[in-house]
Amino acid sequence: MKKVITLDKTKLILIGVVLLLILGLTLSLYSRGNALYAVDLYQKQIDSLDVELNHLQDDQIKFDLDIKKYKDSLIVYNRKIDSIDLNIEEIRNYYGEKISNISNSTPTELHKFITDRYK
Repeated sequence: MKKVITLDKTKLILIGVVLLLILGLTLSLYSRGNALYAVDLYQKQIDSLDVELNHLQDDQIKFDLDIKKYKDSLIVYNRKIDSIDLNIEEIRNYYGEKISNISNSTPTELHKFITDRYK
């Protein structure tokens, strides 16, 4: 014999609600899994950018040290240039004085100076 299953409205509504809850729960878990996957992808990108940032910071430290070294070298070279400029000025003054002494000398004094110098 065949049994006929009859469903009244309350049982049908209850089954419908249960099915909707199961569907809602399944979709919720599925979307949460996708969200976790997306978070994992973002975390990988963040980690990759963090590594790149660390490399760039290391490069920046190297460049800063190079710049400091070059600035120190410039200071040394500027001091050498200043020293050479002072020497040039002293030599100019010395020979300027000699030239003015020669300009004020008589021909006899010049002749005596040259002969004494190149004997």
